[in-house]
Amino acid sequence: MALATLFDATDAARLLARFQSIPADRSPQWGRMTAPKMVVHCTEALRMATGELPVRMVPLGRVVQFSGLGPLLARRMPFPKSAPTHPKLLARAPSAYGDELAQLAAAFRAFASKPHTDRWAAHPLFGPLGARDWGILAARHLEHHLVQFGA
Repeated sequence: MALATLFDATDAARLLARFQSIPADRSPQWGRMTAPKMVVHCTEALRMATGELPVRMVPLGRVVQFSGLGPLLARRMPFPKSAPTHPKLLARAPSAYGDELAQLAAAFRAFASKPHTDRWAAHPLFGPLGARDWGILAARHLEHHLVQFGA
């Protein structure tokens, strides 16, 4: 079975539609993020992938990068509930919820339109990733948060 990817228009449209179905006041099934904060976090994660939001590697990321397992882990490692995230992906405060959903949709488009041959940002834990791995990781990360909010 093929993994979902943001580079597949059908996968991306389904994910975005599910985000748009989450009301701003929905409570998460785990964690402390509000729905608007989660949408901001997901937008910032996509901006990180394209290099628009520079993020430094975390110390454990150097070990993962050295091991060469980063791409495999990015494609297959489960996302634990309430796992820590990079502080930069939580730094921006949400504005109006509709505006945040529009920014998320724009981030989806920017991500999908970035040429596969371009240099992609290194992930702070998994290290350097190519477009294929980023597409899968982004879809998996978004799915994690959709499940968190019951969408």
